[in-house]
Amino acid sequence: MFAESSPVSTTLPNKKSLNDVTINGKNKVLEDFADKWESFKFAPIRESQVSRAMTRRYFQDLDTYAESDIVIIGAGSCGLSTAYMLGKARPDLKIAIIEASVSPGQSPSTS
Repeated sequence: MFAESSPVSTTLPNKKSLNDVTINGKNKVLEDFADKWESFKFAPIRESQVSRAMTRRYFQDLDTYAESDIVIIGAGSCGLSTAYMLGKARPDLKIAIIEASVSPGQSPSTS
């Protein structure tokens, strides 16, 4: 039904290029878009493209951090504080935290 478009880049813009462009103390990028927000539209994109980009980024991070010296299971208060204390005491260690939920922190059901 739909033809697949070209691959979506997962590269984020360089923060320096957006934040450091100032003229007379004003952000040039924001100034350029000041009167154009009403007419601004995103280009159409298929959900499959977004999913592939997210998956590509996830697996890139997974590959980068796959080798760890210590793996902590759970990002609740105990897991996060353990990772923090280990990181402060031993900055040479690679520490990974694995969490089943979508967000870190203790859930109400386990408190």
